[in-house]
Amino acid sequence: MNPQRLAPWPGWREGAVRVWLSLTLLCSVLACGESPRIPANAASGGADSAAEVASSPSEGANAGSKVAGLPASPTPDSAESRTPATEPPRAQASPLLALDPEGLRLVDRETGRARSIAFGSPGDFVVEVTSLALGAPLERGSSRDCGTEDVSWEEGLSVTLRSNRFVGWFVRGDASSLTTMSGIGVGSTRAELESVYVAQVAPSSLGTEFTAGGMAGLLSSTSPDARITRLWAGEVCLGR
Repeated sequence: MNPQRLAPWPGWREGAVRVWLSLTLLCSVLACGESPRIPANAASGGADSAAEVASSPSEGANAGSKVAGLPASPTPDSAESRTPATEPPRAQASPLLALDPEGLRLVDRETGRARSIAFGSPGDFVVEVTSLALGAPLERGSSRDCGTEDVSWEEGLSVTLRSNRFVGWFVRGDASSLTTMSGIGVGSTRAELESVYVAQVAPSSLGTEFTAGGMAGLLSSTSPDARITRLWAGEVCLGR
C-alpha cells in the first residue's frame, strides 16, 4: 500500500500564528499562575517597620510633634508639670528706734541698716515712722510759751514740732530702753557716757546738766556712777 500524502491544510500557518498569539495574550493576563516576586529583604523590612510603629505608638506621636516643631508633652514627673510650693508671706517686724544727735534713726531688725530721720523733716512723717517702732502716740499737746507742739509715746519719748517740722526730741523715765547707736540712753552712767563722748558736766537750774556729742541731759549726781535721768537733742521746751 502506497502511502498517501495528505495535502497541507490551506492557511494552517496563519491559524497556528493566531493560536500562539492568543495563548501568549492569555498567559500575560493570567500571569500563567505565577505570583509576583517581592525581594526578601524588602518584605521583612516592611514587616519590621510596621511592627515597630505598632509596638510604640507614643514614640510615633512624639516624633510627629518634633517634626511639627512642637515640644513633646511633659510627663507627670517632669519639672514643667510640677507646681512649685510657695511659702506664706511673713509679717514684717517693726523697726527699732535709736536716738541721734541730729534726729532719730530707724533700724531694720533683720539687716541692721539704719535710716536717718533728721531734724527739719515733716512733722507728720516723723510721727508716722516713730509710731511704726513705738506704736500709737499716747499724747499730743502744744506749748504756748515755746510755740511748739509735743507728741509723746511710751518709752518716755517726746518729739518737738515747730510749724509741723521736727526740731527736737526729749527722753525721760527710768523705764525707757531707747538709746543712741552707741548704747547711751536714760539709765546709762556718767562713766559710760564719757567712754563714748567727750562730756561737759556742770550744775544748772535744772540739776547736774551735761552736754555730750550734740546732746544734753541731766545726771543724778556728779559721781562716775551717776545715772542719766533726762536726755534730749535739738530744740526742746524746758522750764528753766
